[in-house]
Order: sequence, then C-alpha cells, then structure tokens
Amino acid sequence: MKKHSLIYLNIILIFSLLILSPAITVTAELYQCPSTKAGDTKILKINTVDETGLENIFGVNWSQVLDSSFGGSASKLGARFKSVVLGIKNDDILNFTLFGLGIFEVCNISVDAWVFQKGAFQEANKTTTNVYVIKDPTNLTAYVNLIRGLFFADPGNVTVPYASNALYGAFLGQLAVPPGDYLDDIVWEDGWTHPGSKIVHDVTAGYKPLSISTFSYLQDCTETWTYYDNGALIGYKLVNDTGTTVYEYQIELPSLGIPGFDLSIFVGVTAISLIGIMYLYKRKDLN
Repeated sequence: MKKHSLIYLNIILIFSLLILSPAITVTAELYQCPSTKAGDTKILKINTVDETGLENIFGVNWSQVLDSSFGGSASKLGARFKSVVLGIKNDDILNFTLFGLGIFEVCNISVDAWVFQKGAFQEANKTTTNVYVIKDPTNLTAYVNLIRGLFFADPGNVTVPYASNALYGAFLGQLAVPPGDYLDDIVWEDGWTHPGSKIVHDVTAGYKPLSISTFSYLQDCTETWTYYDNGALIGYKLVNDTGTTVYEYQIELPSLGIPGFDLSIFVGVTAISLIGIMYLYKRKDLN
C-alpha cells in the first residue's frame, strides 16, 4: 500500500470531531446526538512536542508515527487543524447485519477539514468526510469484541485504537450525551479507565495499540482524552513516566474564551497510530 494512501486513511480518523455547544437534555438511559449546525468552525492546535520525550516512547521514528497517525504535519509544534461542519443527521444508521451485529443507530455529521499544517488553510487542501457517533455504547462494545477476535486474533474489550473503522472513522472521537454515563456503559480493556468524562490509558512498556501495529511503546506513560459535557473531545495529552507532558493538542479558543459555553468549537481525535486497523479494514472491505 502506498504511503500516501496510509496517511489518507489515518486522516479519516482525525476528522472524528464535534462541536462544543450546549448539551441537550436526555432522559433515562437514552443517548442522543449533541446539537450542532452547519457553519460551526474551530481550530485544533498542537501545543506540546517534546522531541526527546517522544523519542523515548516511540523511538527515532517518532515524527513519522505522529504524522502518519494524525495526518499532515502533526509532529510540528504549532501546527493547526481546521474543520467546518456542513450538517448533521440525527437518525442515521450503520448496517452491521453481515457480521451478526444488526443495525446501529448513529449520529452522522458531515464536515470539511484541513489536516495539520503550519500557515494559512488553502481551499485546495480541504477534505470532506463524515463523523459517526454510535448512540448505544453496548453496540460499540459488541463491535470491538467482534473485530478484535475476527480480524485481529486479539480477543478483548474496548480501547480507543480498536474502536475505529476505515469507512466510518474513530467512534470515540465524539460521544453521545451525557458522556460520563456513555463511558460507564462501555466495557473497557484492562488498563483503560474513565474517570468522569475522561478516558485514561495507563500504558505499560511493550504495549502495541493493535496486534498488527508495527511499533510498541518503549516506556510506561499515560494517555488522556478529555470530553466536554456535550460529548465533544476537548483535549488529548501524552505524559511520560516522570510526569512530563510530551505531546498535547487542544482547542484553540478565541481570546475571550467561551462565555456561557455557547460558542461552537470543534476538536479532532484519534489514537496514536491506527495505520494497522485502517489498512486491515481496507483490505478486508468490512462493510
């Protein structure tokens, strides 16, 4: 598979994003889509790139890992990623009946996005894609259980890298609401916890994101994904074994902040290096 194809597939994952707008009201255990609208736009910015720390975790090719995983120039400090929402369909479905999983109810958000880059965003560099949010977390668990056993010979429960699909993106890029309850109803792999509206991964040296990944983490570290009340991911942080943040991206807020949290904001998300899962799904034509 050509290098540019691998990068394109991973770019799909970082387009999994959503808008930080008022959380909608839900009842009982029903999980719903957050509110958003066409034109909602914001920028994600890489604020920390500790080259020595990243080399200690990923080896001398750390920059290739980041660029291939997050797309564009994701290894560059100050690189930015832009997204503009085109629309949202609150009652869409994904059909997994071929694999015995049935029909999944999802939120389908269409977006224009620009991969990580330094400098002005150019229209020619824009990519249009869709973000899917599985409303029922038990369906997400069932999906991960299936693909881990069937395609990866690695039976187990949910992790961020495995909760993805080449056609439909990273399912944990945006959560249904309320996010804390949604995370509670997912069955997680050992080493993965969900305090409040966060996902925390305590990494042990030797860990591989996927059974077919071409690299492993070389030292203990911690990954944290943080979500807002409406399920939008608002930050990712990688901390090494001494407590130093070696890589981080966050929403780039306007100088006045978000008065009343009524300002639409987006973020992108992916797990570090999902090349393996994207490539495998492409070959096996999962849908």
